[in-house]
Formats: sequence, structure tokens, C-alpha cells
Amino acid sequence: MPDAVGVWPAFWLLGNGSWPETGEVDILEYVGEKDWIGVALHGPGYSGETPLVNKYVFEPGTDATDWHEYAVEWTKDQILFEVDGRLIYRVTRRMVDFYGEWKFDTPKFLIANFAVGGVYPFKTNGIEEPYYGVPAETVAKIKQGDVEMEVDWVRVYAPVED
Repeated sequence: MPDAVGVWPAFWLLGNGSWPETGEVDILEYVGEKDWIGVALHGPGYSGETPLVNKYVFEPGTDATDWHEYAVEWTKDQILFEVDGRLIYRVTRRMVDFYGEWKFDTPKFLIANFAVGGVYPFKTNGIEEPYYGVPAETVAKIKQGDVEMEVDWVRVYAPVED
């Protein structure tokens, strides 16, 4: 991840249809604060600022700009979020049903994207100028070509059925 405030790289799953009715799993969201990343579930009745989100704060001496493995284990009754093989958050079907319908029984597209600025970075850093959620220092880094997200590999697998 880049060391730049207001960037918004994400690694996520999205259903095929109207949002949030098809469900969304945010495996990783980063807004340029090196000490943490966010994970979340979104669906009808639980999109945005719901309790189905978590911030993972890295141990001292490491941060989001280091290489990490971000993962989600998605089963019929729970979704487990992991960083470097360590469970950081668990959401169960029962937890989701408290807020709305479980929308994780259908296929999802895997998305890795890199956004800059917007609502999430702004809600975190409160920066309005020169762009919403993006400070001048990050704009300068982008113009110099010094902002990038590197992905070494992506793996998708299903459990072996008996």
C-alpha cells in the first residue's frame, strides 16, 4: 500500500445486481493511515456505518505499507476476515440477520481497485482541499508517479466436497 493520505485501495467481493441487495464483502479498505485497514459487510439494511465493520490495527513496528496477505473465508453461515493468517473479524449469518437479510448465498465478483479521495477517506481525515479527502501532499505524489498499490498474487479456492 502507498504511504499517502487519502488514497483508497480496496479488495472486495460484489454480487451481480443492485447494490446493496446483492451483498458486498470488503476484504480490505485502506485510506492512507498506515496503522490500520478496514473490513466490512454490506447488504440491505446494513450498508455503510453499521456494526458489521471492523478496523484492524497493526502491531507496532509493522503497518499497511508492508507486504501482507489479506483473506476472507466465506462459508454458508459465516465470513472470517484474516490478515497474515490471523483472524481479525468474524461475522455470522445470525449477526447479519439482526440488521437485514443475509446476501451471501450467491456468486460474487472479485474486485481489486485503487480509488483516491471520496467519502471514506474524508470521514477519516476531514481534508477538503485541494480535493475531498485528499491533501496537497498526496496530489503531488500522484503527479510524480509515486503512488501505487502492488498486488503480488490473488488466489480463489473452494473447499473440497465429500
